[in-house]
Amino acid sequence: MSTSTNTPTIREHEQLRQRIDAVPVDTLAVDAVDLAKLLAVSESTIRRWTASGTMPSVLIGGVRIYPLAEIRTWLSKLVSQQCTATPVNANGHGNNPVAATL
Repeated sequence: MSTSTNTPTIREHEQLRQRIDAVPVDTLAVDAVDLAKLLAVSESTIRRWTASGTMPSVLIGGVRIYPLAEIRTWLSKLVSQQCTATPVNANGHGNNPVAATL
């Protein structure tokens, strides 16, 4: 995360998407612990994003899972929104009002 704004930069979003893309195709979904490891954030961050409705998830039999196809789409949308809504400086940083809500 950008240390000055505590919001992910475009480059950081891309790195997160690449981590998700590296997961084997036959893995359909992960739990909050595994998703936190994939995205290099805390489990409490995953749960906060889930509670706010920001992060896509499904509750099955009392267990919350995160379908990776939906997570990939979510990350792509964040990158697109940040690219179109945020002026970016030479270092790839910008102030993103969308990411600030995460």
